[in-house]
Amino acid sequence: MELSRVRDDDDDDDDEREIESEVARRAMRAHFGELGRVLTTSEVFVLDIDGSTYRARVADVNSKTCEEEAATLGYHCFRARVNAETTFYVRSSDENSLRIANNEGKARSVRLARREVIEVRTKDGETFPVNRRLLRQCIALTSAVRRAGELGEDDADEFVSADVDIDTDVFDRALIFLERAATGQPPPAFDIRVTEALARAAEVLECRSLEEYCAEKLGAYGSRIREYDWDEVVAHNAAGGVWLVIDGMVLDVKRWLNEHPGGDTIIPKQSLDMDAARHFEMYHSSRESFLYLKEFYIGEVRARDRARVPSPSPEASEDFLRQLRQYTTFRIEGDVAPTRVHLGQ
Repeated sequence: MELSRVRDDDDDDDDEREIESEVARRAMRAHFGELGRVLTTSEVFVLDIDGSTYRARVADVNSKTCEEEAATLGYHCFRARVNAETTFYVRSSDENSLRIANNEGKARSVRLARREVIEVRTKDGETFPVNRRLLRQCIALTSAVRRAGELGEDDADEFVSADVDIDTDVFDRALIFLERAATGQPPPAFDIRVTEALARAAEVLECRSLEEYCAEKLGAYGSRIREYDWDEVVAHNAAGGVWLVIDGMVLDVKRWLNEHPGGDTIIPKQSLDMDAARHFEMYHSSRESFLYLKEFYIGEVRARDRARVPSPSPEASEDFLRQLRQYTTFRIEGDVAPTRVHLGQ
């Protein structure tokens, strides 16, 4: 539990208050210790201790000790049920206004557990506490992994940190991959855009397993990119497939139909066996939709067959097609020569 003072109008802002750890913990047990009660991280309560009012926030809940938690890969606990063995710990949210005296109950466990954790800072300033066993696959972090393992019980104020030149969102996904691999679970189904960013992160981390995963997925993506005869597209759709054509691009969207915001029938009913660029322009006012096209892209209608592709009237506007081609720089060479721009422009 994390305690903070609830100040009265008469309180001096510079006044520091002190409370004994055991007194605070006894109040916690009395207030929250009912057997079977469920406590969730970040819950906030108002608590009276010796006639003073405090704000109590559930900072952490754990079904394991610090050492067990640090040694267990894939362990995440955000909600727990109080039982007869539950131990309450308390800390201050601001040592300048509230000091918890004689608060050493968890210190040794924290020191012992610290050797299992590395504080990894991403290039945009976020910090991740990561189990060092997850990072053993990352050659670039070998020295940090070793330093953490060498921390002794007397290194009370020491922790090992490492900086990585990777964005926070990408590093978060890299950790998901590493955790699933370490716990014997199949890798997550990241889309192509995420996989490309992960491939760059794998190079920074020098993580071979992540490099191989990305290479395999990107290779499978590359191997299915080719040109299609128009008759092949029509035949595939007649057999139950959903190959959508937009500005000559062939997009396999069947697996996405259930997630389509417009429902799973509008594309098969209205937009197959034609160039659906006009429909795409009408139904997608946000250019965010362009970002998903690469995930479904499987190639192009052959240049010689383009004239055979029916197009509804009126056709897509030139402004829409220009923007579409700016966002689809991944297209294979053909009669469309897209202009390369950054997505933020």
